[in-house]
Amino acid sequence: MLLLRPHHLLCFQAFRGKGYSPTFVSAMKNTIKNLQNNPKQLIFLSPTFDNICAFCPRKNDLCKENHSVIQMDKKVMARFSLSKGPIEYETALKKIFLHFSAHDHHFICASCSWYKQGFCHKELLAFAHSFQQVSNS
Repeated sequence: MLLLRPHHLLCFQAFRGKGYSPTFVSAMKNTIKNLQNNPKQLIFLSPTFDNICAFCPRKNDLCKENHSVIQMDKKVMARFSLSKGPIEYETALKKIFLHFSAHDHHFICASCSWYKQGFCHKELLAFAHSFQQVSNS
């Protein structure tokens, strides 16, 4: 079962192929592809180091931004009623993106360096909009 931080569910939808290192980018691409091909796959949500963090060159034994990252994870879990534990990837996306808004993005991600660089706003809102349109049809 894939261990994932809750905020990474947002990152996956806005990923542009950039990251902290080539190894990290490759891990992101492979994880995203795997989840897209297997939307019913069980993932384990937890606000802790996950399968993506394992490839980040910015961490040693402790993430350099662990406090703010944990806060993002907790905000995702609280806002979208997600709990620590197993859930289908597709179900987690539904819980998040059926009601995702620009306000949610700012509230959750304002402390993130990628957010501050403007990397994900348009992509996340476009994904949420298309997700909501499909669900309403």
